[in-house]
Amino acid sequence: MKYINEKIEKIDSLKLEIEEEKRSVENFLRDNHNVRPSLYVDREDYEVQLFSCDDIQKITGEFPKIKKRDCEYLPYYAYAFFDGIKYFTVLDEEEYKKATAPTVTNKNSDTL
Repeated sequence: MKYINEKIEKIDSLKLEIEEEKRSVENFLRDNHNVRPSLYVDREDYEVQLFSCDDIQKITGEFPKIKKRDCEYLPYYAYAFFDGIKYFTVLDEEEYKKATAPTVTNKNSDTL
């Protein structure tokens, strides 16, 4: 993840090239971890939105924490921190059930 941290430092110092560097990080994650990320750089902290708990696990090596959120269509929020970056996704009921199925939770029960 050294590569990602180096790119994020560069993003901070090069305001005119933010979009280009943002895409570079997204492409790195896409090419090396087979995920579809969206990097948000217009915030104080860096966050990368992924599309599933499995994607978060591919990058961080850990099962994400899952929290309830106030949204009718995507009522759950899963996240994990790695190298100072927050990787997250939002889940509907079906994705939540899949992520918390007994085969998953038995292996990772301390994170739910």
